Amino acid sequence: MDTERKSLSLELKGDTPGAFRAIFSTLNVVDHDQDVTLPGALTLGAPVIVGAYGHDSRALPTGKGVTGGEGDLVWVDGEFFLDTPQGEATYKTLKRLGDSQEWSYTFRVRDAEFGEKDGLPVRYLKSLDVFSVDPVLVGAGIGTQTASIKSYADEGEHALASVQLFVSRSKSLADLRAKDGRPLSPANRSRLAALHEALTTAGADIDQLLSETDPDKERGDLDRVYLDFLRASARLSGAPVGA
Repeated sequence: MDTERKSLSLELKGDTPGAFRAIFSTLNVVDHDQDVTLPGALTLGAPVIVGAYGHDSRALPTGKGVTGGEGDLVWVDGEFFLDTPQGEATYKTLKRLGDSQEWSYTFRVRDAEFGEKDGLPVRYLKSLDVFSVDPVLVGAGIGTQTASIKSYADEGEHALASVQLFVSRSKSLADLRAKDGRPLSPANRSRLAALHEALTTAGADIDQLLSETDPDKERGDLDRVYLDFLRASARLSGAPVGA
């Protein structure tokens, strides 16, 4: 059977140079190819190749990874080969491009059937073999982008982008399920509740950190220390000390 391609989103991890997580499939959603990937269609824990730009099969691979997933999302956890010219160049280029970069994955259909969803004719993908995930100019998926961590200084920007992406995906999922007359699943509501609780706690910690590092406050603390020093010196010298 022919090899096909789908788009995905990528997150470059800052804890390990060259490491990344790429979300390459959202289940139960109609994509730009009029395909719907069903739960169980993609094998989790399977090794995949990270290919060259634009699915260039004549070029050497740039990395490798293993598939994983949770809920309606399927991803690959991988690493770029930073000890090779093509792997290092791809990693650095993707960091510079940020979320304007799109991705695609190559696969072979093992089992599928045609049907209808949301009033549209679709192909239901029931079983796939995934071979590679590759950076491309334009992918076939919905809302693809790259979120990257370049250094410690960029972690705040990355965290904000990740939260915004998660909330955006949650809204899209809620809209899709609403069209079918279904609410968000308890599992997805629990994830949102956990995120809300974590963000509330983080917000309180940030407020405290900003207060503790306020330059005006630090200047006031230094002034008080200096005044205490002057008073102590005056007492030791026998000079009168005011309040």
